[in-house]
This record gives sequence, structure tokens and C-alpha cells, in this order.
Amino acid sequence: MKRSLPPLNALRAFEAYARHGRLAAAADELCVTHGAVSRQLKRLEANLGVALLVREAGASRLTAAGQRFAGALHRLFDDLELATPGPPRAAARRLELLCPGGFSINWLLPRLARFAAWAPEVRLDVVDSSRPWRPAPDGPHVAIRIQGFEGVPAADVECEVFMDRFTGPVLSPRLAARGTAAETVLDAPRLFTRSLPREWADWAASAKVALGPAPREFGFDRSFHTLEAAASGLGVAIGDWAAVRPELEQGALAAPLGFVASSRPYLVLWRRGDGNPDIVAFRRWLLQEAARTGSPEHPGDL
Repeated sequence: MKRSLPPLNALRAFEAYARHGRLAAAADELCVTHGAVSRQLKRLEANLGVALLVREAGASRLTAAGQRFAGALHRLFDDLELATPGPPRAAARRLELLCPGGFSINWLLPRLARFAAWAPEVRLDVVDSSRPWRPAPDGPHVAIRIQGFEGVPAADVECEVFMDRFTGPVLSPRLAARGTAAETVLDAPRLFTRSLPREWADWAASAKVALGPAPREFGFDRSFHTLEAAASGLGVAIGDWAAVRPELEQGALAAPLGFVASSRPYLVLWRRGDGNPDIVAFRRWLLQEAARTGSPEHPGDL
């Protein structure tokens, strides 16, 4: 039987646009013009009879149908990359990454299969660590950190923002149901992670909330312990939307006040002047995954 498929070049253009979130970046990846990508997207919409993008003055974004279709395409393209035969590959090159445990468990690890497919020649070793990082020739080679919590990066470190952060109070749905959103958040015991001591104050400043003394406080060494305590009903924690989104969608956590943009985005750090192509590949992949993640207003792939 003849297959009934949308135009494959248009699918490629749409998948690249959805992954990057920008027409120009998709055009660069496909080595075509900005206009060619735009025409392919319109061709795909006409073929499907469905609007995949909302086009606004100077910008565009995925519709709900576009987000669902993009998620399916990302998975199909990942599977196709894995299944594509090729010549025998050389032994994987080792790249050691330092990453805070909470972010690693909730955001990085669920996406590593895509990195393995995207850069099969790289063996990524993930080390759970929130300690200050100083680069060394024999590794760790790269680190993920939150801007400002380690102070200013050392002179021998380069860094770039790869994903914005959106933070807000999170707690168990049972605790959230006890009163109004603001009263529950401000009156419940306050949970915090010792390596992120200013998260509550930063959120309050961004949300323009007057944060008085906590009725009671509990501190934890790791952010995933803090979030587990919040899910159990012990109190309220500051959650990072990208990291807690699975728990929100599964109903393990609630965010009655929503999320606000944080002034402390995620950084990737590496040794200044290190032209290791594996570091470059990993940084590029992080940017692609951040674009796929989206924001609380326009969520993308998990």
C-alpha cells in the first residue's frame, strides 16, 4: 500500500523549527534561507489542514496542535537517528559533567537518550555535585550551574546561559487545599536547599511578594530532597518549573501561585579557551533541549 505521509522536507523544517524555537536557527541547521523554512511550514499546514504556528508581529510560536505534533516528530527523528546504519564507530570519547542532583534527576537524565543519539561518539559521565567548580585538563570538563550562587566565575572559566529559569512555591495538593493560595504559601513551614540559600528571597523579589519570617523552616542538602519533602506535605518549597513539571503534571505537587521568571538562569561552564569539540557539541545540545522545553506559558517537550 502507498504511504500517506506529509511532505518529508516540510517535516524536517518543522521539526528543526520546533527544536530551536526560531526560524533563523532552523534555516542555519538545514542550510537554507529563512524564507525557505517559512514556505515549508506553510506547505505542511496546508497539507495537514491544521494551524501549527501562531504568527505574530516579528515572532511566531507553536499552537497546542503544533506542540503535540512536534513532540511526536522529535521522538520519531530520534528513533530514526538511532536506527540509521553507518560505518563502525570509534570508541566513545569521555566527557565529564558536574551537575546538581535535582536538576540532573528531573531534567537532564530523562533527555540523555536524545544526547546519546545526537552525539554517539561522546560518553557523558554525570557527577552529582553543587560545589564550586574549577576546571582542570583531566576533568571535569564542563559544569551546569545556576547564575549567581557560586559568585562570579573565575578568570579561567567561560560560561553561557542555556536556559531561563521560572520559579514558584510548590507544595502537596493536600496542603494547597487547606486555604487560599497566598495564605497557604506564606503560612506553611518553609523548605529550602542549603546550596540555594537565596531562592525564597529571589522569588519574592521577582514576584513582588512581601515575605515575612517563616513560621518554621526545614533545610536539606539536595534540592530533590527539598521537593520530596514538599510532596510529602511537610511544607512549601521553591520549585524550578523545568525541574518540577513532571510532578506538577502527575499531581504530586501543586503550584498555586504559578511561576515567575527568575533573575538567575542556568549556565553551562567550561575551561576558557578549551576548543574540545565534544564540549561544543554538548553546549549546542543543551541549547536545543532548552528550546524544546519551552516555558510555563508555552510548554514544550518533557
